[in-house]
Amino acid sequence: TVAFVFDTQILNKLNDKSDRRVTFIHESLQEIERELQKKKSSLVVLYGNPEEEIPRLAEKLKVTAVYCNRDYETYGKKRDAAVFK
Repeated sequence: TVAFVFDTQILNKLNDKSDRRVTFIHESLQEIERELQKKKSSLVVLYGNPEEEIPRLAEKLKVTAVYCNRDYETYGKKRDAAVFK
């Protein structure tokens, strides 16, 4: 299972709620979902605080490992460290 979390702590700060970057991400996720379905897999899209959503999903799915992209921004580093405590 592949998961993506729309971080509401970032989204809520956007002045333009129809931000083109978010639209691009959403459209890309739809394409990823189509490709995963061809491989008998799926995409879970969540909205919320990743510090809560990722551990909750990992527990629900009873996973033994979580892999993610590395974020080099200050907020991203802090968020990721909190997720993986």
